[in-house]
Amino acid sequence: MENKILVLKEHNHFYYRGCCQEYLKEVYDWKDDLVTPKSFHFRNNENAVCFKVSAEVKENQINFLQFETSYYIGLQYIDEWDIPVLVEPKMNNNSHQLNFIKILTEALKEPENFNHLDGLMEVDFNSEWIEVPSKHRVELTPFLIIQFLMAVRQIVRKGLKKSYYQKTENLRSRVKGKILVGQQLKQNIFKHRLTHTVCSFQEFGFDTEENQFLKYVLQVIYSYAGNLEPILKAQVLELIHYNFAAFQQVKDQKFISYDKVESNPFYKVYNNAFGLGNQILKLISHSYGSINGDNKKHPPHWIDMSKLFELYVFKKLRERFTADGEVEYHVKKHYQELDFIINEKKKMG
Repeated sequence: MENKILVLKEHNHFYYRGCCQEYLKEVYDWKDDLVTPKSFHFRNNENAVCFKVSAEVKENQINFLQFETSYYIGLQYIDEWDIPVLVEPKMNNNSHQLNFIKILTEALKEPENFNHLDGLMEVDFNSEWIEVPSKHRVELTPFLIIQFLMAVRQIVRKGLKKSYYQKTENLRSRVKGKILVGQQLKQNIFKHRLTHTVCSFQEFGFDTEENQFLKYVLQVIYSYAGNLEPILKAQVLELIHYNFAAFQQVKDQKFISYDKVESNPFYKVYNNAFGLGNQILKLISHSYGSINGDNKKHPPHWIDMSKLFELYVFKKLRERFTADGEVEYHVKKHYQELDFIINEKKKMG
């Protein structure tokens, strides 16, 4: 039997009047449709409601049932009804799908927007993943991939971070740093290679652990790109090829995750890339083993579409007001927090 799923639109109200319990069971396969589920909130903020249900039940008849959604799209499991709910962009219909990945890409062409990504999305990797029928599009993975690739692009444009890192080499006719006695005996002395010495020393350059992590995630995304829609695949591959050119001096290394934090404020975009890269590795490694026919499993998640639109508008405002400080984003003044403040500088003469 086809998986049942409740599909709603973002920022909308849906009403059912006079629906009998048997109809809802047949359509949605609900185990107990008379229990009103708790609301879902974005990042546990009681004022940020992602999905809410109101119901009036009398004598096995639902007199009134209301589904309410806000400016969040995403996927969650309704435990009380034993059914997932998928909230799609409000502009989606049979003939048109909102390309919010394109909106994200455009927004992240403005470097300052990397300072404002916190609060854009929430992903729950600890809960059970939800199987979604193939006819419904869940674009969490592409959404994370584009954020990561644009963050790495920003890093590449500034220049990869150089720092000291430990290196081990079997040097010929010279010694550098510390001699590794155990390896020297195995690799050279016992094999009568008396002109070589295994040394450990510090090097200053690009081949650091943080750059190795970024390169590995780029390689994972490259392998995954074949699963994307053709237009998005072309865009992703273009960004990957652009970014890869900067990692020629960085060796290949596999990672499960990367937990370190970049403390230098000049390289703070690295932290965006670390967080996104960790999420991408979890998603992609899980997705290869979570496909049932044409259906795929996804973690519960929410994306704040109002925040995404703000980032897009901020980018467009920065195109018009280009001087430093001309456009401010979410600044608190006089007990208010405005989305944007424009400090237009008047031209003399």
